[in-house]
Amino acid sequence: MDISKLIDAFLCGEDLDELIKVSSTLLQCPLLILDDAFHVVAYYKPEDFHDVPFDATINSKKISYEVVRNLNWQPKMERPVFLTIEESPWRRRVSTLKSEHKMIGYLFCIDVNGSLETISDDDMHKIETILAKQFLTQIENQFLSTNTEEEILTHLLDGNYQNSTLFRMQISNTWIEEMDNTHLAMIDLSNNANLQMPYRSLENKLETELADTHPFLYQKNILLFLHDKRQAELLEKIARDFQVAIVVSNAIKDIYQLAETYQQMNEVMSLLKTKGFSAKVHYIEEYRLSMMLNQLKDRFDLVPDAYKKIYEYDKENHTVYCKTLYYYELKNHSVIETAQELYAHRNTIVYRLRKIKDMFNIEEAHESEKFIRLISLGLCLIRMNEDDIFVDCLHTSEIFENESNGFE
Repeated sequence: MDISKLIDAFLCGEDLDELIKVSSTLLQCPLLILDDAFHVVAYYKPEDFHDVPFDATINSKKISYEVVRNLNWQPKMERPVFLTIEESPWRRRVSTLKSEHKMIGYLFCIDVNGSLETISDDDMHKIETILAKQFLTQIENQFLSTNTEEEILTHLLDGNYQNSTLFRMQISNTWIEEMDNTHLAMIDLSNNANLQMPYRSLENKLETELADTHPFLYQKNILLFLHDKRQAELLEKIARDFQVAIVVSNAIKDIYQLAETYQQMNEVMSLLKTKGFSAKVHYIEEYRLSMMLNQLKDRFDLVPDAYKKIYEYDKENHTVYCKTLYYYELKNHSVIETAQELYAHRNTIVYRLRKIKDMFNIEEAHESEKFIRLISLGLCLIRMNEDDIFVDCLHTSEIFENESNGFE
């Protein structure tokens, strides 16, 4: 493929609209460029080309939740994927646009001739690189004049603001100024449990019943801001009805720290996926201890040998001595409370504690040793995928009713 025309157009300073037109002619297919929030940046199609999903995307200036869900990729995918979309006879070739190793958007190629797989990776990479460079130039030229709230939040989550002063200037007279002390909610769109999931209905429901939460797409998630208990309870119903996992943050004290909050929410979502899908609302506060211990799980070398021996014995013999000793310490050596936590008879707990003492020479911990024992046993349980015991199940009312910002 001779891409000299595209290179010449780029060197002559042509804008992105012209470059995507030249690229479309070279590839002999309609093209669509989206930013990393899935908004339409540029597109080109022949006048006689008609495709329901493509035309709908152009008209709404954003990709639908349904398409994002069907993509089912990691946001920073390394290889292009071919995607089949309902209501369209043509596959899409989807790839990321990167500049200086940073992902800035997506390129959708509509494979109308069924020939895109025959084009060399090298030629496609050159086209993607040129489009990405021009797109980045456009972003840089428009950055200071960006005035849509979704674009500002996308820049914030991408880490594009070097200081809070520029960010504060950008959000002046926007609804973002009012988002301090709200809760960020993340709806994960990657669940494969129900391929017929009505994501268009989800989009409509959010836009009608939760419009004041300002839902928007970022990477493969829907993000929105919760102000009160009513909105959170509606999200719980949405989680059940649409079979999606939803994570809700603690109250945001400073909207400029949103990227840090988003990272914590991603950690919780990753934990949920390792434990199996759960269609409900999960609060970060419930997973605080579990996340802390997960940060330490790679330092199992620091766990004293005595607890490592119990861990190895539990693994080989399917016993629960680690869990028993953990709760015994947590409940201040109360056999009755330990039995209640483990749904066991008190005599069973007494028997296990005697076995632990006899087999591993473990005595009751002094106050100075208790913290190390709890952390060590916690790491053992994390490695055995028993981290559910560190989750504090909270109700919506516990999150919202006692906050000092005026929530109900």
